[in-house]
Amino acid sequence: MRQLNPLRTVRFVSFACEEPPFFYTGEMGSQVYARQCRMRGDRIRGMLCLEMVGYYSSGANSQQSPKSLPRVVRKLLPNRGDFLAAVSNMRSWRVLWKFRRGFKRAVRFPLFTIALPEKISEIRLSDNSSFWDQGYPALMLTDTSFLRNPHYHLASDTPETLDYERMAEVTRGVCGGVCAVAGGL
Repeated sequence: MRQLNPLRTVRFVSFACEEPPFFYTGEMGSQVYARQCRMRGDRIRGMLCLEMVGYYSSGANSQQSPKSLPRVVRKLLPNRGDFLAAVSNMRSWRVLWKFRRGFKRAVRFPLFTIALPEKISEIRLSDNSSFWDQGYPALMLTDTSFLRNPHYHLASDTPETLDYERMAEVTRGVCGGVCAVAGGL
């Protein structure tokens, strides 16, 4: 992305303290950052949270659905864990679809895109929710973590369980999505 000249500023930020004991507290790194952005009056057009993007499985029924979704919606979701999910709250749907267009222009990789109400608790499990709390649009880009990865938070969660070829495709797609959200590219 170094050669690109977007209309909007693009920041690459890594957050600390997303896990317990800081999770869902004011000391979570993204909570601190998003609050500071709001206090400064930063005009954030969209935050893209990369949350676990490396585990994929093409096996039948390798993908679970959040239990908090209505059954009729769960039946519409993919049952193979071979896609990246782009998830937003309802207020962030414009950024979600702009990101989707850029991602799909950049790569031919399965991207499942959905805007859900925040009462679906699973969509608030990462740093994107800190930005929603401050009124900013945000997306979570995810391999769906514990809904797919049998190694999630276990000692077996090691580098050899990740799919680096698919992660490279995701990287190209995310670059395309960032370009679409940042504009002028």
